[in-house]
Amino acid sequence: MSTTVKVAGSISVDVQQFDCQHTMITRDLRKTLKSATFPKLVIKFISLNRYPEFNSHTQSVKGLVSIELAGVKRQYEVDYKFIPDGTKSLTLIGSRQVNFSDFDLSPPKKAGGMIKTKDELDVEFNLKLKVI
Repeated sequence: MSTTVKVAGSISVDVQQFDCQHTMITRDLRKTLKSATFPKLVIKFISLNRYPEFNSHTQSVKGLVSIELAGVKRQYEVDYKFIPDGTKSLTLIGSRQVNFSDFDLSPPKKAGGMIKTKDELDVEFNLKLKVI
């Protein structure tokens, strides 16, 4: 990123709130993520590659975040979409695929390893922002 805009803020998500729509799989995911010891997934915003424009159409921006999961922190570049509402507010939509192995975790398995999940975990968020 050539011109960086420093940002501050974070999101803390309770891992116990993760729901895979299947009780056994949800329990295994929470166990894999060590939710009893590390109950939060934390995303800290570090920078953007440019300042968003509030009076234009939807725009794509890249940013740098720190993700802490199961006691391990990693930095990632994230693709954002900024959707302005015509005032000094906008919606920030971000997503990033990370791997369980990035956080020294093994993907959940069942039935002696016959049922495996992929190493990937999709992290997505929507934020409403307002300039103050």
